[in-house]
Amino acid sequence: MKVKDKNIIAYGYVKEEDGIYTAICVNMGLFGQGKTPEEALRRVIKAVGSYVSYVFKKHPDECEKYLSRPAPANLVKEFAQLIKVQIQLTKSKQCQPRQPYNFSPFTTFAETVSFAQA
Repeated sequence: MKVKDKNIIAYGYVKEEDGIYTAICVNMGLFGQGKTPEEALRRVIKAVGSYVSYVFKKHPDECEKYLSRPAPANLVKEFAQLIKVQIQLTKSKQCQPRQPYNFSPFTTFAETVSFAQA
């Protein structure tokens, strides 16, 4: 994973269970929860920014080692299945590429996260 220009891309999805939304960043192994999908997404993006800033502060020469922390395999597999569905929908013109696509109870995301480098 290469980090440039104080930005990193967080990939993942938001899912709903029992009225609670959980945003899962699969490439960073972080999550955020909220009452809405937007709140959960904001929280996971904030967590990614905080974690990346911490890594650059504490481990500036080994940041790539600490930034590569994928989520558990079952969550990565679930994300991969969602992306396959999104690709099929994109090919059929039912959704636009590189846009979050809502298909209950999931929403995929790819967000650029800015962070402060110490």
